[in-house]
Amino acid sequence: MSRTEANPNARPAAPMQPEKSAFRAAAEVAGDVVIFSEAARDALNQAVEIDRVLGQRRSALAALKATAADAEEALPAALAADAIDQAKSGEAGGGSYAALRSSADDLVSKMEMEEATIRALEGRRRQCDDEVKWAAARFHKALDGYKSATRSAFTVAIADALTTGSKPLVDLLAQGHALNSALNQKSFLGPLLEGILIPSALASLPAMVRGRRVTLQDDDYIDLAVDWSDYPGAGEVFEAARGLGALELQIRAYREFTPPQLAAEPYVRRGVEVAAGHAPPSRTGRWSTSHSSPANASRPEALAEVAAPPRARLESYVVRTPGTPAPAAAK
Repeated sequence: MSRTEANPNARPAAPMQPEKSAFRAAAEVAGDVVIFSEAARDALNQAVEIDRVLGQRRSALAALKATAADAEEALPAALAADAIDQAKSGEAGGGSYAALRSSADDLVSKMEMEEATIRALEGRRRQCDDEVKWAAARFHKALDGYKSATRSAFTVAIADALTTGSKPLVDLLAQGHALNSALNQKSFLGPLLEGILIPSALASLPAMVRGRRVTLQDDDYIDLAVDWSDYPGAGEVFEAARGLGALELQIRAYREFTPPQLAAEPYVRRGVEVAAGHAPPSRTGRWSTSHSSPANASRPEALAEVAAPPRARLESYVVRTPGTPAPAAAK
């Protein structure tokens, strides 16, 4: 039984204007979309905050390591100075070594605390990856429902507006382009919006509406994909969906946590005493003679070197970690 049959005196409800139904579907975001968008945004913000704190902690650890290295390097000199003072005075020195040793030990303790804090933060950051995936999956599922309902509402509203004149239709098209802009997805309502065609009453004139282009009376035209803000309701639709589009971009830009790559150790130049007629050790640790081949042995300089008494000379060779830059050539 209908409402009118139950109450003959009841006034029938006024029919909803077609553009209003589509506007409501676009502007009134469903509750589940809001809930899951907030959860996804919170997870993303948490990951960003942890990355920021991790950067600060790693910088602090690097500074501590540099200071500790300087302190360790100064310890032998301090110990020697204390010994000299004690030898001169016959009494214990001023204790500069003990003070420096205590400072170095304190730096080591602080370094261990920073390293433990960094490990804890990295563990929490890995948990954020799972939280972001969970929240993003549910947000996208809810967003798909919102898009489906909105697309259906625009399809029905545009079909109805075609029978009522071009003005409500143009407003609808502008709202649709506003929604595309808010969601950063021009293909969302693209086929529906671009397929609209209202020809002119005169064959010699351009179409009144052709997709995103609306022809004005003075043969000028408006591009609805650019000028949608000039039409009623479009701005409200854009503001309602703008947060969803921004969140989608943030989810796409999200990268899972990857620990920083440790830098390779740089090359080290070492000096060794090399016997005459030999080359420095290779990276495999084996030694080789510089005049081992018959061709080299016949050269005058080789013969002269063999005749000369053995002598040692200081040679240098380079041990370089693969992937690091080669040392500069000696001048």
